[in-house]
Amino acid sequence: MCQAIARINSTERQSDRIYVSGEDHYYMGRRYLLKVHEKGFGPTVKISGRYINLFVKYGADKEYLANAMKEWYRAKLMHLLDTLVPKWEEKMGLKCGGFTIREMKTRWGSCNQRTHKLLFNLELAKKPKPCIEYVVVHELAHIVSKNHDAQFRAVLDKHMPMWEKYRDELNEFIL
Repeated sequence: MCQAIARINSTERQSDRIYVSGEDHYYMGRRYLLKVHEKGFGPTVKISGRYINLFVKYGADKEYLANAMKEWYRAKLMHLLDTLVPKWEEKMGLKCGGFTIREMKTRWGSCNQRTHKLLFNLELAKKPKPCIEYVVVHELAHIVSKNHDAQFRAVLDKHMPMWEKYRDELNEFIL
């Protein structure tokens, strides 16, 4: 228990976002600088070079900006998962009961043991693609084994031999 608390206290955290130009934001494991553009329309988000350009209506508040970014992250992650989940289902010979994305405080994903429905954390959109794939494989492996036992680890080892590297990379930052 003391070791877990020490690890949590020593883990880096990204500061709260205030959604102003020049602020760091991550997408697919890369760091971008935010540029907020107040226009007569919005919200729209576009990546250009090393910038995430957030186009919003005049006078948009922090909550509006945050929601615009969350919805953009959600759409991008959904698009990626629409490809990754079927790819890994086929490779692993497993079938999930669908998937959804939501904000979670303590997990990257989960698998409902009864329905085999997968749930993915919205924060994954900020992580590198191999880490996202690891979470997909991890949650699909729970269809085979409920716990993180030897059978579960054998499934991960078979389908993603570098899974521990991706797990460790994900856990560099606390949710």
